[in-house]
Amino acid sequence: MDNQAPIKLPKTSESDHLKRIRHTTSHVMAMAVQKLFPKAQVTIGPWTGEHLTYAMSNYT
Repeated sequence: MDNQAPIKLPKTSESDHLKRIRHTTSHVMAMAVQKLFPKAQVTIGPWTGEHLTYAMSNYT
């Protein structure tokens, strides 16, 4: 195990493809939250250059 090369994970800023995957995945996550919690209020915040932000509230 000591002779293995280190793992290098790509950064969003280095890959447009990875940026699209992460963007789409964040929307799928928001839809899943709304499906599991129908009263959830999901607000998608701005793209910060690194990630999307979300605010979620559950009004019961």
